[in-house]
Amino acid sequence: MKFNTITLNPALDRTVFLSEFNTGALNRTKSTVMAAGGKGINVSRMLSSLGAEGSAFAFCGGDNGRILRSLCESDGIDCAFVESECETRTCIKIIEDSSRCTEINERGGPIKKSESDSFFASVEKSAKAGDMWIIAGSFPPGVDNNVYNLLTSMLKSHGCKVVLDCDGEALKNGLCANPMLIKPNMAELSSLVGYTVDTVEKAVNAAQCVYVQNHVDILCTMSEIGAVYVGEAGVYRVDAPKVDVKGFAGAGDSFLAAYLYKYSHGCDIPECLSFASAAAAAKVELSGTAVPDTAAIEKYTDRIVQKMYI
Repeated sequence: MKFNTITLNPALDRTVFLSEFNTGALNRTKSTVMAAGGKGINVSRMLSSLGAEGSAFAFCGGDNGRILRSLCESDGIDCAFVESECETRTCIKIIEDSSRCTEINERGGPIKKSESDSFFASVEKSAKAGDMWIIAGSFPPGVDNNVYNLLTSMLKSHGCKVVLDCDGEALKNGLCANPMLIKPNMAELSSLVGYTVDTVEKAVNAAQCVYVQNHVDILCTMSEIGAVYVGEAGVYRVDAPKVDVKGFAGAGDSFLAAYLYKYSHGCDIPECLSFASAAAAAKVELSGTAVPDTAAIEKYTDRIVQKMYI
């Protein structure tokens, strides 16, 4: 099985480390890190680290786009990029010694219709039955608001398995095409069901409602609380290891990539969740946007997975 990711709004992620961030004043950095970013790109980076095969489909443009491609290739990612006239966006993360994180994300786009059409054609040409496609993150101005629904429907028509990791209206629209799995965090699940999800019990109940209505498996990540799975296989919860947090970005993306990697090897839900939780923990132990290798993940694969009946 190949794992292909779709990132319609990728970015160059610049992480800035400093002692303390003061608004309206001069701030001097201690160090900075640049990495290829965007949720789908993050998933591809983690899958590449695990040795999985596949390609990253994304728009890229300008000097930033060339840097994005170079960074992805250095991470061993096969880049199936479509050139755009607009410059690839930059997203900035400011991390203080206290671990407080401030994010400044450019919007990205706009994408021309001809560029969007080329992207769809590239994806459809590469769609092979049995492959896994992960559609993740936001989409830039110029792209059809129903894009995730359209992509999911098209890929399913070719026999592909589709996973959706986005939020807001994009998630609601994408659900209409019944992907195999969605991966919201608690805030995204709250937006989907229309009430605050802030406990394990609420996450399970909300995910069960979504499953009953849409017959789509749900992985809800809950940061240090862990994660829950609700789907055809039942209801499960996995805890999260206590680690020294050094990097914030991409933990949920690492969780999803690790879960799907194990799933593709025929592992049961508890083993998939245990490995995914370990991958997320190993990810946040690393500074900046680095991704863990298998050895780092295996330190935490003894995670407790509980089957729940709620």
